[in-house]
Amino acid sequence: MIFSLIYERRLWCRYLCPIGGMNGMFAKLSMIELRSTQQVCGSQCSTFGCYKGSGVTPVTFAEALPNEGQATGGCPLYLHPAQLQDNRDCMLCMTCLKTCPNRSAQLNLRFPASDLLDNHKGFWAEVALLLLLLGGVFMHHAHRILGWLGFGSIPVDADHLLIGIPVALVLLCIPAVLTYLTHAISPVS
Repeated sequence: MIFSLIYERRLWCRYLCPIGGMNGMFAKLSMIELRSTQQVCGSQCSTFGCYKGSGVTPVTFAEALPNEGQATGGCPLYLHPAQLQDNRDCMLCMTCLKTCPNRSAQLNLRFPASDLLDNHKGFWAEVALLLLLLGGVFMHHAHRILGWLGFGSIPVDADHLLIGIPVALVLLCIPAVLTYLTHAISPVS
């Protein structure tokens, strides 16, 4: 909580929590996206309420909806919708839609997984999280895997930590080792 007050909003959820990271990766597969037009935000907006919060803003459209131009505290993740590159960080809370008086922020339908298909650049934290989650699958089936290897009698529980921790580390490393071996034997093109 202290670091969230000092640094970015939702620091734990965005960078440290494995569940938040997993949700961010699944958001890249989404069929909807929240984006806004940079030209409208840059030329017509003076409040930036979607980003930093604002009071009630008058809406200039003739057919204004009652939920437009509302007072909000700004994006809970402190993101501007015109700067979003993918869905990883957006929670789709719709705060920017409520506060935008120019209708720049919009919820759009899109092709599923378009974040992955259009210029996707993964980074080390995503790879580490994927390997950790896959290692968790190996941990879930630890007794079955150890049984296949002939070590079915080794206890992997909280009562036997001195034996269980090294076995757990080995099981968590299996996906990384398999990935490295696959990369090492694959032909480089």
